[in-house]
Amino acid sequence: MRQFNLEMVQGDDLRIFVKVRDGRGDSVDLSNAQAISYAVSRGFNDPLLVTRTLGDGIALSAADEFFLDITATNTGSLDAGRYRHEAEVITSGGFVYTIFQGLFTIKPQIIK
Repeated sequence: MRQFNLEMVQGDDLRIFVKVRDGRGDSVDLSNAQAISYAVSRGFNDPLLVTRTLGDGIALSAADEFFLDITATNTGSLDAGRYRHEAEVITSGGFVYTIFQGLFTIKPQIIK
């Protein structure tokens, strides 16, 4: 797992590309993944404020890479401030990889 901090402006759209590696740094084949999930919350035990899943905001872009879209609809309802975010993959073999965790900062927008 890696630390991945992200900043974006409230009400913007963002596409993030994520290459998936195992603990040894080898590529993880996602072509038959059971699940890929992404979530944003205020803290580790708080309700999820943004969720994306494979087929709903997440899609494969290569055998070992996916992209996730965070949309203006997702961020427009969030107050400016700091959040936590995390992405997880469950492979076809049932292996669970937390791909990243980190701080997710929403900056206030000037142009509305």
